[in-house]
Amino acid sequence: MRWATVALLLMSAGTTVAQTLDPYLWLEDVGGDRALTWVRERNAESQKVLEAEPGFIALRESLRSVQGLPPGSSRNDFYDSELTQLVQDFQRQHRLAIDGVAGVQTQIVLDTMLNATGSPTIVGPVSGS
Repeated sequence: MRWATVALLLMSAGTTVAQTLDPYLWLEDVGGDRALTWVRERNAESQKVLEAEPGFIALRESLRSVQGLPPGSSRNDFYDSELTQLVQDFQRQHRLAIDGVAGVQTQIVLDTMLNATGSPTIVGPVSGS
């Protein structure tokens, strides 16, 4: 009985030491109220930053333009399912990896089609060389 009490004391002391050494141990309780509240707060901060990014509107309109589609009626600035579909359609048409992400290769091909100033472009083979 005495050893059991000592073992319990050591186990509870270990938990206290672990909590002292790792102040974010509470985040491991992924379903806990404190962790979920913290995640919601971080998501709200991130959402504000993402919503302030004007690049998604330009990307959406550029993709619509090169694909011969009329300008969009909404000024949606989210990387939503519609924008993902526009990117995938563009990637499919230009034989790029179809992942719905406007990565470097997709951006270079798009910029080449738009003749965007200062952007890397793809050129054909130089004749006479």
